[in-house]
Amino acid sequence: PISNGQSLLGYMESGSVSNIRLLESFIGDASARSDHALFITQVDGTVVNGAFITGQIDFTSNNHAGAIYSVANASNVSNLFGMIDLSGTGSNVGGILGSIAGGPTISNIVSRGNVYSSTGFSGGFAHTKTGGTVSDSYTTGHVSSLAGFIGGFYGWNNGGTTNRSYATGNVYGDDIIGGFVGTGGGATFIDCYASGGVNGDDIVGGFIGSVGGDTITTSYSLGTVTGNTNTDYFAASGAPVSTDNYVYQ
Repeated sequence: PISNGQSLLGYMESGSVSNIRLLESFIGDASARSDHALFITQVDGTVVNGAFITGQIDFTSNNHAGAIYSVANASNVSNLFGMIDLSGTGSNVGGILGSIAGGPTISNIVSRGNVYSSTGFSGGFAHTKTGGTVSDSYTTGHVSSLAGFIGGFYGWNNGGTTNRSYATGNVYGDDIIGGFVGTGGGATFIDCYASGGVNGDDIVGGFIGSVGGDTITTSYSLGTVTGNTNTDYFAASGAPVSTDNYVYQ
């Protein structure tokens, strides 16, 4: 088990790691530092192929993820399974990854843990994605917060492509809430769906809360949507560049 806010591995630039089993790990007070994760703090140009991780992170600060906090640049991460619960008072929390930036390739990732953050910017898969490609991945845990920018898969997705991925957990928050992504910004989604219920106050969407020039193709939402203002079963605010998207109720 891990304690005192330390990841198993720290910063990895290049190189590779594979076939790791990390069971029942626990970070019980993650307030001493940021960028917490049970497995790796950051990968940059690194290959990660094959990991099975279970555990829990309780935190009182920002920037946390279940397995890998930061995935950057030419990294390749695949075949990662996580059953990790995260809960605490802070923002920028991802169920299995934290921040995805640059042009990494990420595929075949499963996140089954629940995420609770008091101050928003949280997702069941990653809290923020600004580039790269994610494919064939899914989340099943619930995501909840007292604040906004909350999604079943991403809290905020400001670039890159996501293919053939889905989120099935329920999503609860204040504003800018989506079953798949809280808010977009020039991102592309192809063959994705969200099936959990979405509950918030303002800008609450079954698939995406707030659209910012996103392209969404052959994707759909299934869950119920509950909110006070600006609610929609697919996109609550803004109009995506869409092709063949559906809502099933």
